[in-house]
Amino acid sequence: MTYHQLAMQENLQINKKAKAETQKLYEPKIPPSKLKYLNILIYFVFGGLSLIILYVVYLRFYPTYPLTIHKVSVITPIVKSPGHLSYQMDACKNTDRIATVYRRLISNNTGVAFAPTEGLAVRGCRVTTVTIQVPGGLTPGKGYYLYTDIQYQINQIHQEHVYWQAGPFEVIN
Repeated sequence: MTYHQLAMQENLQINKKAKAETQKLYEPKIPPSKLKYLNILIYFVFGGLSLIILYVVYLRFYPTYPLTIHKVSVITPIVKSPGHLSYQMDACKNTDRIATVYRRLISNNTGVAFAPTEGLAVRGCRVTTVTIQVPGGLTPGKGYYLYTDIQYQINQIHQEHVYWQAGPFEVIN
């Protein structure tokens, strides 16, 4: 053998040894039989997290329609300040949850907010007459409206609002 052939053979053996040592360094420490179970575990964890995220999104954004209002009309179109405003509401309640009702009297230059009230009406459709106390000191005039926001807490992360207005009506002294 020539010197060149010997050097190439020796170089080839050194490369094989280095390759074997490199493969040992990069071989996984976990046996392949256990890697299969680890992959299955990872799929279950990510699948479970995905299901939890989808459930939270469903709870937060699924529309529930707790109250359907068909018609609201003012019974007393002229109200004395202080006095009583009566309105009639034709609505269907589609849930048994407690509602928090926020009311405001609004006109072009005046606004009055009432304290929130809670109510538990029975599920079903009905026509209801509601009377509220109109405070004294309102500026007399036409063009008053009653704005109402009814809030239902559907679950811990979902609150549904139903807005409506009644009017116009006139306030006199």
